[in-house]
Amino acid sequence: MISFINNIKRFFTRTKKIELSTLPSMGLFYKDDMKISIKRASKSVIEQYVSNYNDESIIDIIDTIKEVVESCTILNKEYNYYDIKGVDTIFIFIEIVKFTLNKEVYIKDNDETIIFCSNNFNYHKNNKFINKYYNSDKKSVEYNGYSGTLPSIGIEKSLTDHMITNYTDEDGDKWINYSYSFMYFLSDKNNITNDEFLNLIEIFNNEISDKDKEDIKYIVDNLLPLTSYSLLDKYGNVVDLKSKINFKDIWTKH
Repeated sequence: MISFINNIKRFFTRTKKIELSTLPSMGLFYKDDMKISIKRASKSVIEQYVSNYNDESIIDIIDTIKEVVESCTILNKEYNYYDIKGVDTIFIFIEIVKFTLNKEVYIKDNDETIIFCSNNFNYHKNNKFINKYYNSDKKSVEYNGYSGTLPSIGIEKSLTDHMITNYTDEDGDKWINYSYSFMYFLSDKNNITNDEFLNLIEIFNNEISDKDKEDIKYIVDNLLPLTSYSLLDKYGNVVDLKSKINFKDIWTKH
């Protein structure tokens, strides 16, 4: 009876707060006053997801997931969807699916079923670099004069848009070979102009010293593990999530 009542209450709950500490970023790179809540996906949002889903393109899949996250997240007035860290996108999306359907999302690993939830998520809490250099006041890692963070959805979008704007067939190789590591050093920005984009490419690729490039690579290499998703099974073994979540049918099969 209690379980039934709790299910009824959950059904009529309009929004759900996301605890930032449960996200893959562990909330480390968000300001203290930032709050994220989710709402249920409407029928039209789900239909649009199903219609747009293209399993032949990982870029299209991510874009389709982001459309749901943008439609179903609520942030306090100082912030918006573009302030969310890119690494947290899929986690929030799955939380939206769970909240909408009032059901768990799980993966199968051999004969074991593992629920996708914060209790089973493999957080990188033992990252020695972050534990040593993380600055809780600045919400960044501080190393040799550089402040590293994780890029926001807005920065990811800016880079994609500006690359499309500037790319030409004649100099395509140039854009492929550039380093875009500057995206990890933009503090809490959620947008950059095309002029800023070109300037940052010039600075980070051609103007800084080899020693600075080494420091930047070291910082980025130590932040990248936070972008990988895995769960822990009942024995504490790490289960990689690659190809284990059926995003195409996630609204109907779990």
